[in-house]
Amino acid sequence: MKIAILSMQRVKNFGSVLQAYSLAQMIEKTTGVKPEFLDIDDTKTIPCNILVHDNDDYKVKADLPPGIFQKIKRRINRRLTKLNDLKIQKFAEKTLNLNDNIETYYDYVVIGSDEVFNLTSGIRLQLFGNVKQARNVISYAASCGSAIYEDIPKEFLGEVKSALKNFKSMSVRDFGTKEFIGKLYDAKIEMNLDPVLVGELYNRKHKKTLIRKYILIYAYGDRIRTKEEIDAIRAFAKLHKLKTVAIGGMQFWCDFNIPLSPFRVLDYFYYADYIVTDTFHGTIFSVINHKKFVTIVRKTNTNKIESLLSDLHLESRAIYNMQDIEQLIINEIDYKSIDKYLIKKRTEAQEYLRRNLVRINE
Repeated sequence: MKIAILSMQRVKNFGSVLQAYSLAQMIEKTTGVKPEFLDIDDTKTIPCNILVHDNDDYKVKADLPPGIFQKIKRRINRRLTKLNDLKIQKFAEKTLNLNDNIETYYDYVVIGSDEVFNLTSGIRLQLFGNVKQARNVISYAASCGSAIYEDIPKEFLGEVKSALKNFKSMSVRDFGTKEFIGKLYDAKIEMNLDPVLVGELYNRKHKKTLIRKYILIYAYGDRIRTKEEIDAIRAFAKLHKLKTVAIGGMQFWCDFNIPLSPFRVLDYFYYADYIVTDTFHGTIFSVINHKKFVTIVRKTNTNKIESLLSDLHLESRAIYNMQDIEQLIINEIDYKSIDKYLIKKRTEAQEYLRRNLVRINE
């Protein structure tokens, strides 16, 4: 039996490559088959009108300090970002064993996890089920990001619905995606948690970090950019005598910006005193490492963040006003209850894969 994963494994993002790694582990554990990775085909893309763009967060003017020192620092951060990208690319190529020229046929192609149904780059019918290399297509914990049904031009609705009929089974990871796909797909839609939450990364042993006593900032590059956000985080760090350390995306205002490999990122989450993030996987990295954290909710991430925190009964970790950081982030989290819940969800995830990735001759 041959299995491939069709996902965002080429995206230079820690969440993207680690969810791909975790899903591959889960599939191999369930089936005994080591999956390959199939690249996204952008040759058949339907244009659409997006109401909420991922880059909308950058329309707010950044609170850039004046002075030659800050200009030099931002220039250094651009170079650090390139180094970060190289580390992610190396992980993707070597650890995920990506191959640019896979020309084969698979018994199963698993679409997901991550934002495979996002419409930012248009509607890619391959991701919506038109996979020419697949005998069977299923999804696992797929997400549409900030996409909504109204983003799809009416004249292409039939084509999108027709592509989705190719799915043997459908699994999504958040309520927004379930609502989005539910308007396009008539069969049953199941919900499963992201592979990083229900995979084996929580068991990983951690190496010591170079810095201690720090608040970790994990967001896309320079996305935490307003005076309100920066001042609130800095004030909290100063009060608790912590350094501000940015990983993932570089932040021009942090004390340290550190390029890391994907596994090393998890070490920095593990040893952080507190974490501020505004990403889906930053939230998950915080949870699997049992950390005190807050997640900034934005218009572009509302669907996935609020659904994730609701699943984990961690709604209190969502922050809408940065002035609330002190009262929210220092509260204890009942990780014993969360771990019990995740044990249940790991079993459900494996059962979903077991039911839908049966051996062809069985």
